[in-house]
Amino acid sequence: MRANDPIYLGFNHDFGPDGGLYVIDWYDARSCHGQTPEHINTGRIFKITYGDSKKVAIDLSKLSSAELVKLQLSPNEWHVRHARRLLHERGADAEVHKALSAMLKETADPTRKLRALWALHVTDGTNEAFLADLLESEHEYVRGWAIQLLCEGGKVSEGMQSQFVSLAKGDPAASVRLYLAAAMQRLALDSRWEVLEALLAHEEDATDHNLPLVLWYATEPLVPANGPKALALAQKCRIPKVREYIIRRSVAGAGAATISGPKAVAAASVPDTDLVLRLKPSSAVQEGGLVSAWGAAVQSTAAAKPKLNEKTAGRAAVWFDGRSDYLSMAGTPELSFKAADSFTLSAWVHLTDIPEDGWRGIVTKSREAGPWYGLWIAAEGRWSFGGPTNLMGPRAIEGWQHVCAVQEGGKGRALYLNGHRVAAGAAADGSGAGALWLGGAATTKEYFGGSLGEVRIYRRALDGGEVTFLSQNP
Repeated sequence: MRANDPIYLGFNHDFGPDGGLYVIDWYDARSCHGQTPEHINTGRIFKITYGDSKKVAIDLSKLSSAELVKLQLSPNEWHVRHARRLLHERGADAEVHKALSAMLKETADPTRKLRALWALHVTDGTNEAFLADLLESEHEYVRGWAIQLLCEGGKVSEGMQSQFVSLAKGDPAASVRLYLAAAMQRLALDSRWEVLEALLAHEEDATDHNLPLVLWYATEPLVPANGPKALALAQKCRIPKVREYIIRRSVAGAGAATISGPKAVAAASVPDTDLVLRLKPSSAVQEGGLVSAWGAAVQSTAAAKPKLNEKTAGRAAVWFDGRSDYLSMAGTPELSFKAADSFTLSAWVHLTDIPEDGWRGIVTKSREAGPWYGLWIAAEGRWSFGGPTNLMGPRAIEGWQHVCAVQEGGKGRALYLNGHRVAAGAAADGSGAGALWLGGAATTKEYFGGSLGEVRIYRRALDGGEVTFLSQNP
């Protein structure tokens, strides 16, 4: 078919149930929306058929599941997709799984194999062992889709992780390496290193249209999470664009020096000298499982109560939903600090996922009446000792972690993660008279989704050994 109009702009070619091809014609002299008001009502839809075409009335919902399975081999994609949808709606069926598994095994055409695989997946007919077998398929896109489906849940077993490393090292298909690179973005950071190291060793992918950037998207969060290890990865990397981006990301920072030295030897104890606030989960007051008060931190509204969990990964904790929960207390002079003052803010935090959709306040002071200070997770998932200037640390991790912000008056600030000093910068004013919030930040809200264990604030700067002690004694 050839268009006989110079401003024909056809797209979205889809089959109908009778095999006819439907085409949308935007019919616009210029493709950008809103620039040709004279053609605002001239869009058209064409139906293209070969030879005689009759209207076909078909109701796939009246077909048996066995007939819907057979339609996965149809030359008409409309029948294939709607049959798969109906199988999905009908749910798991052992006979359907048996027939689709046979189709997947016996059909030679890889596109038909994929149809069978997709139908199995939406009817709960696959598991890790089943998909692992497909990683040995002779068809690269079957191997690729097996990788994608294995990672949809965000976690894989250690055995599967080893298979991914082997594929990353030795699979000859760039498409499979692309699926692996994309899948790494779904997995926890600790699960990515070996696979990415193997993928970044493929020098032949350096000029690929997609792979360098997809690899970088999976690698980028590793750089703030473990700078030295990321730089070591850059030295081994054989894809120049990714190597360049790792180095640029490493030095970009946020105006603070990132420090990767070992943590100090733990002190024998931490005396309560100048301890002005200590909140333990055991001191939270609950009503029906909801926290109405936590020490002096009293909930602001009845609709924003967090929950007291008796056991979060083995520990008691106060859980915040990330949408509206918070606790607050009025500001006091003991909780306000000028740039010349020393103080320490320590918190145990548990995360089940890393927020990346905006700032999240953990323990914050005077956000509504700055200058403020506190602990946040920044928009890119990194820890921040917040204030008039933000001291940025590494990326947050899942599970329990100890975060500690220390200011030595007039000298500087430091951020510690699990006892390691991870960032340092200049001292800052945090003398605002506003409220102290747990699980958010006043005015901006910036609600935190996760659990808080013990919280401490001192009117002195803890030394490295004291911080290490706290990180080892929740």
